[in-house]
Amino acid sequence: MALANGIKIVGEEPYAENLHVRFCEGQADSNHSHYDILTQYKMKERECRALSTRLINMYGLKMKKEYLMDIIDGNRPNDVRLVDTSIRERIALVDSETYEILGYAKLVNTKKITYEEYLVWHITDIFSKDKMMEHINNLDFIKLNEPAYSYEFENVEEIDIPLIANPINENKTWIKFNLEECTKGYSQLSLFDL
Repeated sequence: MALANGIKIVGEEPYAENLHVRFCEGQADSNHSHYDILTQYKMKERECRALSTRLINMYGLKMKKEYLMDIIDGNRPNDVRLVDTSIRERIALVDSETYEILGYAKLVNTKKITYEEYLVWHITDIFSKDKMMEHINNLDFIKLNEPAYSYEFENVEEIDIPLIANPINENKTWIKFNLEECTKGYSQLSLFDL
């Protein structure tokens, strides 16, 4: 195959999945040198490698399973946190105790909310309204004026067989993991699923 005047691809070797290094020969004209053409291929290679890394590495939002299942079941359209995030992509919804990936969602936006709204969101059987009011009464005025953030989701989906994430990096809120290195989780499976 000819690339430019007098330059032909004479060989190709697999480099990685769907990536190939091509070897060229021939005289370059004034507009194209061997270096330019090989540089174009190397740039394309790097773009493909970066894309495949982005597709394999993924962020997971950690939370208690009770809240996680409420989001997956559609009972809560969002999560609330005390820190904002710049992440706007498809994320995994991860049980903070077991690192099971129970679903996926697209994080589309965050918005500032009050600390009281943050506490009200957490009212469940475990964290009752009385406990919440007791917590608010024990806080100082400064804490009540600190912002909290609502993480807004779209396309929330549950997965049939949970996966166990092996974090590459993590902090209190997020984990980053390689999707190809996840193992199947069996905590929710019956004998008939095996």
